Amino acid sequence: MKKNILYVCMACLALSFTACSDDPNDAVEKHVYTESESPYLRIDASANITYNAEFREGHIAPISISLKKYAEKIQEKLGMTVDDMLAAIDNGSVVFYNINTSKTVWDKTAPTVGTSGWGYDVDGNFAKDKDGNFDASKVVASVELDKANKAIVVKVPETTKAGLSIIENVGFAVNNGRDYDDYVRFNIPISVTNPGLVIAAIDVATAEYDPTSIDLSKSKDAIEKCMGISYSDFLKGLKDPEGPIAMYMVDNETGKWDVTSEYTATGIGYWVDGKSHVCVWNADGFSFYIEADGTAGSIGIGHAPGIASKTKQELNFVFAMKDDPQNKFIQFKVTATVL
Repeated sequence: MKKNILYVCMACLALSFTACSDDPNDAVEKHVYTESESPYLRIDASANITYNAEFREGHIAPISISLKKYAEKIQEKLGMTVDDMLAAIDNGSVVFYNINTSKTVWDKTAPTVGTSGWGYDVDGNFAKDKDGNFDASKVVASVELDKANKAIVVKVPETTKAGLSIIENVGFAVNNGRDYDDYVRFNIPISVTNPGLVIAAIDVATAEYDPTSIDLSKSKDAIEKCMGISYSDFLKGLKDPEGPIAMYMVDNETGKWDVTSEYTATGIGYWVDGKSHVCVWNADGFSFYIEADGTAGSIGIGHAPGIASKTKQELNFVFAMKDDPQNKFIQFKVTATVL
């Protein structure tokens, strides 16, 4: 009799331990989530896709994450093509939502940017005011689904300074009426950096046209990191105006690149006026020239006739790879003072 009682107690104890689990995956019968609930995120490391959305201060443009690039993963996890997945969002059989990683749930917060995107604050949370309503003034980044171009688009304001760093998670999941267990998740670290800003102050030779040189070898590490090529290939590229490297003047007030002006100095280089806008030699107000010298490994800066001693001017320009100027460039801000 005592032995039978012991067996009963042990069985009850085992059942009590089983019932204590908070993990929905441990349940004998899985919970069916209603529209008002946030479905639990089933952990599946193989469903994760990480895309680093790194923006460069001073030349910020939207980053587009092509869904076609991940077509194989989408087919594996959702059992459909990218086109089918996007079409299924329209009929509700696939959903596109944020993922709350701290609570390990899908977040059904309604879009705040366009029809399928969200704006986030500096802490990576939804941008809201004190009453919990969307606050556009607090948006430092956004993530939006662009169905037409089959992409996820990440944006930050053009004026954002280096230092922004947040991580957002969004995902596509099959909506089977019970859970979101079949999904693809995009983990998107968003940051703004400025590893390639070279600031220099030089005294320009008194004699007109005589160049004063900036030694590029002192920026070798930054050049290789930002341009994505070796220093020797960088110098080689500076020898050919038709080669892979372009030089653009940058507006001192707006920060915009002048990508339309042709070179007006020798080789890769420009003459500029008193506001550092591109001009031609001998134009009204022409003041300084900037020329890249791949042979000498330097940037030569000189001034036009009639520029008075102590004249100071900021010359702001970039070197960029023509095949990827948004991500591969190095910027120089030079304060030139005539002796």
